[in-house]
Amino acid sequence: MEWSTDEDVWRNAINYKIDKAGYVKVADGTLTPVKSSNSPALNDIKQLLNDGYVLTYNTFIFSWRYKAIKDDPNTDRDTGSINKNAYFMLDGSSGPHAMTVVGYNDDIWVDINDNNVVEPVEKGAFRIANSWGDSWEDNGFSWIAYDALK
Repeated sequence: MEWSTDEDVWRNAINYKIDKAGYVKVADGTLTPVKSSNSPALNDIKQLLNDGYVLTYNTFIFSWRYKAIKDDPNTDRDTGSINKNAYFMLDGSSGPHAMTVVGYNDDIWVDINDNNVVEPVEKGAFRIANSWGDSWEDNGFSWIAYDALK
């Protein structure tokens, strides 16, 4: 998908600006511990997405570590994402960047400890949109494991 070059689109964009902004605050300031896809903090974020809110966050994109999403044999709701990258950890502070959370899937499995056992803390990921265009990762999108938010 490319940015529109139509002047009318750009002029009309002023009618669609953000009218409210705020922060998602977790009681203790973190999402730790993320013990399952049903943790209160994750549910708050999921509810905001379900209610149509746009969620952005800051990260250090060049410090992401990733693994391929594995096939959880207990579900078929991960099929379209198997072998795609999921970021599971932040290791440094290189590449400050803002990104947008556009969805989630509780059935994504990232085998963080590489033991080939589906564990509750390894389930679920947020779908992330990047502003770098469709040549980045999966047509401009990627996954970030819930556990990475720790």
